[in-house]
Amino acid sequence: MIGISKPAMAIAGSGNMGLVSTLPIIAYDEINNKDEEKLIKSITLSSLTTIYSTY
Repeated sequence: MIGISKPAMAIAGSGNMGLVSTLPIIAYDEINNKDEEKLIKSITLSSLTTIYSTY
């Protein structure tokens, strides 16, 4: 989004959508849960919802 040289997952044709759909979930997990299984499920659901809503 601002030119940082970090890898980003492109979802539905846009790296910005990948960032917006995953970073808030990752930040929440780092602050509160630290539960890897729940993190993976949450990112998967967010990614699928993003893909579904854009196509």
